Amino acid sequence: MGSGWIILFLVVLFLLYLLFFPVFIRLNTRTNRYYACLPGIAGINVLKKEDGWKFYYLIFFLKFSFKPFKQLQNAEIKHDDTTKTKQRRKKLPVFMIPKMISGIISNFRIKKLDCSIDTGDYPLNAQLIPVASCLSDSRVSVTINFNNKNELYLSATTRLFGLLITFIRFYMFNR
Repeated sequence: MGSGWIILFLVVLFLLYLLFFPVFIRLNTRTNRYYACLPGIAGINVLKKEDGWKFYYLIFFLKFSFKPFKQLQNAEIKHDDTTKTKQRRKKLPVFMIPKMISGIISNFRIKKLDCSIDTGDYPLNAQLIPVASCLSDSRVSVTINFNNKNELYLSATTRLFGLLITFIRFYMFNR
C-alpha cells in the first residue's frame, strides 16, 4: 500500500510541474523555425524547408521527426457513406470571443520581440519610422526597412495553468 501512495504522489507532482512551470515559445520567420517546449518533458520544433514542413519532437529525451503533409498525400482518402447525426454543442457567444482571445494573449510574457516591417510604399515607410522608434524598448524592437522583407522573431513564455483558468472561466461561467 505504501508504494501506491508514492506513485500517486509522483503523478500529482508531475501534473503540478506541467501546470506551473513555464512553456517556452519561439517564432522566427527569418529562418522559418517555430519552437515550443516544456523543459525536461517535451518540445516541438517545426521547420519549413523547400520540400515542405518537417516536425521534430522531443519527448522525455527521445527524438522523433516526420513530415506530416507527405504522409497525407500518400494516404488514400476513404469516404464513408453512412450519415451520422451530430450532437449540437453550446457555442461561445460571438461577443465573448474577443474577451477570450485577450485573456489568452494576456497569459503570455514576451521575452524578446524583434519585428522588421516593409509596407512596400516608400512614403508610408518613412512616416512609420518615428512610430517604430517610439514602440522600441529593451525587449521590443520594431524597425522599418526598405528592402521588401517582413520578419518576426518572438520569444515568449506562458504557464499552462493560466491558459487552463482562462478556458475554464470562459466555457464554464459564460453560458
